Amino acid sequence: PFEFSPGPLPDGDHTVHVRATDAVGNVQTEMLSLSLFVDTTSPPLPTHISPPDGTFTTTANQTYIDWSDVSDPEGNGPVHYLYQAAHSPAVNSDGSFVSPIYNSSSLSSSQIGTLGTPAGVYYWHVRALDGLGNLGPWSEPWQITVDNTAPLAPGTPWSLPNPTNG
Repeated sequence: PFEFSPGPLPDGDHTVHVRATDAVGNVQTEMLSLSLFVDTTSPPLPTHISPPDGTFTTTANQTYIDWSDVSDPEGNGPVHYLYQAAHSPAVNSDGSFVSPIYNSSSLSSSQIGTLGTPAGVYYWHVRALDGLGNLGPWSEPWQITVDNTAPLAPGTPWSLPNPTNG
């Protein structure tokens, strides 16, 4: 086997031509040509849309966490999204949450629902993934508080003001 490494190739279309040469210097007459496309450009950063940072919501009704659609600057297929949620906004050096409680698979939509999310304070962020596997940076964490507790019925544990019942 023969290996040749010219170093990193710039983004774009490239053609590699190969001819074999034997130990005594005979050169193959046919040339093998390979075309390849190099794309190392990350997709852009999605922008948070809703709910606003610090929002208080319930899961009795569906709430959607939504961010902007982005497109691959090189035009190589659809962009997907990776979503993370955590109870702490602490992030690693790569921008991912230190202790994620939820990591999505590749999402084709720029939103995710909260229906069924347990009560608590959550931080969420998202990043884009292009068709060739290039990952964009994580967005800044935003906070959402989820409350699943229904309000108390009137008169519990307090009593109704005057007039008295009846």
